[in-house]
Amino acid sequence: MKYPICPKCKSANVGIILWGYPMVKLDYKEQFDKDLTSGKIYLGGCCVTDNDPKWACNNCCNKWGRRND
Repeated sequence: MKYPICPKCKSANVGIILWGYPMVKLDYKEQFDKDLTSGKIYLGGCCVTDNDPKWACNNCCNKWGRRND
């Protein structure tokens, strides 16, 4: 997956936001936890709307984009 550059601070240190309840198989749990800790993945929450952002910047906390399911 290609991660975009933050439009606010121009950082490449960006993570994708996952919305809803994450279902992670045990085979992938270690990698999921690693990605969560490193900021490659953000948990957006279980309440999903039509206006949820897709990306989050680890440097300036900017959230942007539009999630696509």
